[in-house]
Amino acid sequence: MTALEPERSLKVISFTVRATREQARRWALVARWLKCRSVAGWLEEMADEASKRLEDVAADAARRGGKR
Repeated sequence: MTALEPERSLKVISFTVRATREQARRWALVARWLKCRSVAGWLEEMADEASKRLEDVAADAARRGGKR
């Protein structure tokens, strides 16, 4: 959004993620090491990056006609 654009309300969808104690411990360590504000923030970044990579792969495949 630029300074000239009006503010728009952001619609947000929430997800619930389950983890074992060991996973939660590891995730918290990684999030802290990467200086993320929370495990949820780190998971959000990872999911967004992975989905963007997948979109890029799908777009490349479509340009090549589905051929590798």
